[in-house]
Amino acid sequence: MKGKRLNHYLAALCAAGLVSIAGSARADSWEQALATCVPGGPFDTCVKALKAANLTVRDRPLGAQGREAGFELQAPFGGVSIRTFNGAQDRIVAIDIIAFLDKGKERGEVLSFFKSEAGGAKQDRASVAGAGQDCGADGWGVAWLGTKGDQPEVELQLDSPEATSPRDTVADRFKPEDALVKREGNGTVHICFLLPKPSVTSNGFIDAPTLSPKLFKAFLQSPYFHGKARPKGAAPAASSPAQANEARGSVILPPEAQRALFDVYYVDPKEQAAFAATCGKRAADLNGDGQPEFVVELEMQGGSDGRAYCDDVLLAAEGGGYAYVADVDCCNYKMIPAAGGKGGEIQCTDGKKKTVFAWKGSWPHADKRTTQSKVKADFDKGRELLKAGKLAEAKPLLCSYRNASGSSENPEFANGCATVLLRLKDTVGAEGVLNTAVEHHPDYNAFYANLGTLWELKGDGAKAVSYYEKYVAAAAPGAGRDAIKKRIEDLKQGGK
Repeated sequence: MKGKRLNHYLAALCAAGLVSIAGSARADSWEQALATCVPGGPFDTCVKALKAANLTVRDRPLGAQGREAGFELQAPFGGVSIRTFNGAQDRIVAIDIIAFLDKGKERGEVLSFFKSEAGGAKQDRASVAGAGQDCGADGWGVAWLGTKGDQPEVELQLDSPEATSPRDTVADRFKPEDALVKREGNGTVHICFLLPKPSVTSNGFIDAPTLSPKLFKAFLQSPYFHGKARPKGAAPAASSPAQANEARGSVILPPEAQRALFDVYYVDPKEQAAFAATCGKRAADLNGDGQPEFVVELEMQGGSDGRAYCDDVLLAAEGGGYAYVADVDCCNYKMIPAAGGKGGEIQCTDGKKKTVFAWKGSWPHADKRTTQSKVKADFDKGRELLKAGKLAEAKPLLCSYRNASGSSENPEFANGCATVLLRLKDTVGAEGVLNTAVEHHPDYNAFYANLGTLWELKGDGAKAVSYYEKYVAAAAPGAGRDAIKKRIEDLKQGGK
């Protein structure tokens, strides 16, 4: 699995659970909606407008600091994040657009655009103070001030300088423009439009910005954004009718390829059709056998650093069906079919073109992933060990589903893992498994019996009863239901 450069506030799943991007909205309606989200404007009105434009909007609290809403964009952008902070009266404090820009000419052109639009506005070094928190690495970029206060209203700042030594982290060693344009960093730039505080020590924010709304709208209409930025899930910009047809969804996974996909990447069965339809796909016959291969782009939340990761898999036609054969680098793909006795290639078209896969006579048959077939075999073995009371041996087998990838998990597997963890009195592990599983599968009733057991072990009988009662209300008649009913009676009577 390769790390993809994405705003760490904008992790989103390719399939269900969020508002999906629909084809009914005009191609530019999302840009019109975004243009209503000016610094100092009402945060809730902005979020409603974005959702009305059929964007996949993630709205979440920022701990005790405020709220953030955002959506993902296709390369060469990562996404847009819109934040409000406490003390701002629910106004937009920051609009953070993530752009993937090469150092040198590409960044220099964007910088020149902002310098021209800013006119005589004071230019300074960017920072992450006040409204600019989370707008990149402190000091590694350029900022412009409005006429109110001494804090920036617009910033261009590197996401990370990718320092190679402690001394290399000091931005002040470079002029602000050089820090932005000449430093490679991780290739990611934050373009932030802000409602600043009057000063770095102020508690509140200014009443209205004088520069950032104008520059924000100018940037949205500029060739650096308009026609170049597209939401994830929408058709990418196409340079030919053939590319346009492919981008509009003419690549359809046949049933055999879908079976291979969902063996390597679990998706709730009721969501699989939508998932297969909306995920990014490219197709070409790479080995010249007359059958197309598919690259499917998957996305998931993950990573200990809080960032999003993409998973791109190659599915190859083989033996009358399809098989997962390789992971390939995350990027925008061009698939070149086999021709004239030469094998096909998969090329990455982000920035400098590079070949990420080439047919050389056989498929690699990657074994990096734990497939659902393997998880099911482990589960069956683990369940027998659990029945035999061999808990330590059962645990790795029943919990092996956590090594598989997917946008959710098979609820039966998750419940088996929680059961053995509870038998081992691992309440922390069981609680983590159950909380995640219930979020994905709230109608899987067996979870609630285990949640009751969990809270009994934690010493909260009242909470245990509430979960047991939820289980009983939906459980079919039988010994398991009767045992839980008896447990409820005992707990209510103060029994152990």
